[in-house]
Amino acid sequence: MSPAQINLLFWMGLLLTVIGVVAIFIIEVEMSDFDLYISKTILYLSGLGTLFCGWKKIEHKFPGKKD
Repeated sequence: MSPAQINLLFWMGLLLTVIGVVAIFIIEVEMSDFDLYISKTILYLSGLGTLFCGWKKIEHKFPGKKD
């Protein structure tokens, strides 16, 4: 993937994760346990995807990294 695509995926994932976390904590009272479990699982996975894209974003900057 090109650096521009990785950058776009990183920022989209970060924004969606932040919005999701805020939304979950606002409406947590009205959710059943199973719905809360599913929502948190989706947020954890989107957070992991964001971390992966963030790692790919900075990976080329490490010393000793050969292309």
